Amino acid sequence: MRTEQEVLKDFEELGYEVIDTKSFVEMTDYNSDDTIHIDIKEKNYSKYNGNYYPMEFTLQEHKLLTELFTIWGWL
Repeated sequence: MRTEQEVLKDFEELGYEVIDTKSFVEMTDYNSDDTIHIDIKEKNYSKYNGNYYPMEFTLQEHKLLTELFTIWGWL
């Protein structure tokens, strides 16, 4: 199994800037203004654009999120 840092690095390779705190992880793609927000305490996540319009995850994002949630013990 890969590490959390390796998965977050893959998000950076997709164009996301990763902000990691104790209560949330936020990843923003400044090319498209998309943001993935993961609430660690509530164990939920969402993706939206700059106007907070909900968006769908790409298959690659879904794969990386599944990997990350498995590392964290959510799955």
